[in-house]
Amino acid sequence: MYAIVDVDNRGGAYSLGTIVSIHERKPTLSKIAAIALKRSGGPTSGGLIPHIGVKLKKREDVYYQGLIINESNCDDIFGDEYSLNSIADQALSYFEKSDLIIKS
Repeated sequence: MYAIVDVDNRGGAYSLGTIVSIHERKPTLSKIAAIALKRSGGPTSGGLIPHIGVKLKKREDVYYQGLIINESNCDDIFGDEYSLNSIADQALSYFEKSDLIIKS
C-alpha cells in the first residue's frame, strides 16, 4: 500500500506529514505533483505545498486520510527534488537523512 503525504501538514516534530490519499499501486511523481498543485490552490496560486509518496508497512485497517505518518510507518519515501529537499531540510534534526529519504 502507498500514500501521498502532505509534508507541510505535520503533527509534531517526529511526523513526516499527513496522508492526503491512499493508493494500491505506487503513485507516479506526476500524480504526487498534481495533488500538491491542487492543494496549493491550482496553477495560478504562485505556490506549491511539498508532497511525497511513501510505501507503507503492511498493517491492516490502520491507514486512512488525515493520519500522521512518521518514518516508522514507511518502507520507502519518494518524490520530486523540491519535496525531498523540503523534508530533508525540515527533518534533519529528527531523522538520519540517509535513512529518511530513499529515491526509487
